[in-house]
Amino acid sequence: MRIRYCLLLRLTLPPLYFLDLSMHMTTIARMHLFT
Repeated sequence: MRIRYCLLLRLTLPPLYFLDLSMHMTTIARMHLFT
């Protein structure tokens, strides 16, 4: 049961991390554009 949960977490985490990273990159780009 725990192994399945870990696998599910591992499958769902990367897209969320990538989304967070892309959002972080866009905010940095926006800051550079406005300054």
